[in-house]
Amino acid sequence: AIDGLFSRLVADSRKPEYYNDYEPVADYLRTIPETAGLPRAERDLLEDVFAYHEVGTVSEHHANTLHGLKKTHPLGLISNVWARSPVFEAELRRAGVVGLFDVLVWSSDHGCIKPSHRLFQQAITHFDLPAEQMVYVGDNPARDVAGAKGVGMSAVWINGAGQQLDPEVPAPDLIVTDLSELLTA
Repeated sequence: AIDGLFSRLVADSRKPEYYNDYEPVADYLRTIPETAGLPRAERDLLEDVFAYHEVGTVSEHHANTLHGLKKTHPLGLISNVWARSPVFEAELRRAGVVGLFDVLVWSSDHGCIKPSHRLFQQAITHFDLPAEQMVYVGDNPARDVAGAKGVGMSAVWINGAGQQLDPEVPAPDLIVTDLSELLTA
């Protein structure tokens, strides 16, 4: 069931028509053949399993970097996640960084995925600055750089894997290999 859900989510996330209309995991679980006939309680458990599988960890290195950045910059977070946001916020709490962000924008809470402009606009409204004075930092050029540039923000690409930039994607304003490079950039 989890494999079927993941396959469907990945396939749909690659289709531009879904960027502004993306269903939450619970909706997929109601409709995919592997889980459509299950009782809601079982689907809820599967949604939790998926969320715990999807959530990553914030390393001490990155937590320290975020604390350093917060000393000089207001911070916000925009993240593409498929599962419900509380699991991700719990990880930010565990890492001691949730309070560093002035705004948290989770795609699953807004029915869309980056590069949807709606997610970026949601974050922009929390700051008393024009988009042109904001910088978005992300590791996916097609989702992060294109989304930020599409609303007038500057963009930093974390290219830790040494990838080539797709010429079809807007160029970032800065390329770094690790988030910590922003402390001295």
